[in-house]
Amino acid sequence: MMYSQRQPLKTRQNNMTLLFLKVDGTLATPIAAGLDAKFISAIQDIGAGNYKITLKDSARRNLDVVGHEVFTDALYLRVTAVDKNSVTVLIKTFAGVATDGSFGITLAYHDDPTLY
Repeated sequence: MMYSQRQPLKTRQNNMTLLFLKVDGTLATPIAAGLDAKFISAIQDIGAGNYKITLKDSARRNLDVVGHEVFTDALYLRVTAVDKNSVTVLIKTFAGVATDGSFGITLAYHDDPTLY
């Protein structure tokens, strides 16, 4: 194939959205911080160490939890539920006791449901 015969690619670009959030769950009402906090509709404190983060807009498919981190020593975070517009997490001590804490979480979703 000669160089003069090359044609531009005509493919659809898929939009992938990444949300980076820091949640302070040690307050009476948990709050989200960071550049992407504006995409959060609500953070519900379900119980000790149990938080539900709800997005303003629903994705076409379930969210992907790309990563998470707890900012307090001797605690860990477990994702307990994920759907199209929310994710629920639980923070526990290494002894298995649920407790409030601050954490960061990265969520991702695509605009095209055929990618899954």
